[in-house]
Amino acid sequence: MKMGSEFKWPTFQVILKYFQGFMALVYILLGLAIFWKSEALFRIPETYSIPLGTILVSYGIIRGYRVYQRNF
Repeated sequence: MKMGSEFKWPTFQVILKYFQGFMALVYILLGLAIFWKSEALFRIPETYSIPLGTILVSYGIIRGYRVYQRNF
């Protein structure tokens, strides 16, 4: 017979899974923000913002795919 509450806290693996997915989304959104609004938000010249935004979006997609592949 168990004593106490039946509620279990999420394990470290569950927290890590959602954190990795969240970070993949952050990279994609940051890349899109730099790609489209770099002059207004970050004061980055357009010659640098397009490659940087593309790299961040690509990295976020790859990272999100790896998280999905590993956990779902």
